[in-house]
Amino acid sequence: MTQRVVVIGGGIAGLAAAASAERSGADVTVLDARGSPGRARTQLVDGFLLNQGAHALWRWHGCLRC
Repeated sequence: MTQRVVVIGGGIAGLAAAASAERSGADVTVLDARGSPGRARTQLVDGFLLNQGAHALWRWHGCLRC
């Protein structure tokens, strides 16, 4: 039987918990007060895209060295 997991909060800790539960085979739902989880944002300022948030931790960008 598949476990159902609800994670309250879409910050970095909530997304990490959701990813871990999903990798373990759970059916995961993330609930967050804001429209987009993760707190990472890209903002257009004077024609420049500015990244905000914990994007430096994303493994697929090669920024996390362990």
